[in-house]
Amino acid sequence: MRRAGRRADVPRFTRQEGDAHCQVSNLPLAQAVVLDRLDEVLERRMGQ
Repeated sequence: MRRAGRRADVPRFTRQEGDAHCQVSNLPLAQAVVLDRLDEVLERRMGQ
């Protein structure tokens, strides 16, 4: 998926990983995915 020329990942979680589209039953997993992506973005920007 792309938006305004930028990368937009849509992670797919299994029912075993978290039972809702927003990972209500597994917040550590959802937070890890978001924070890993944020790290990637910030590392790229800091390297510019």
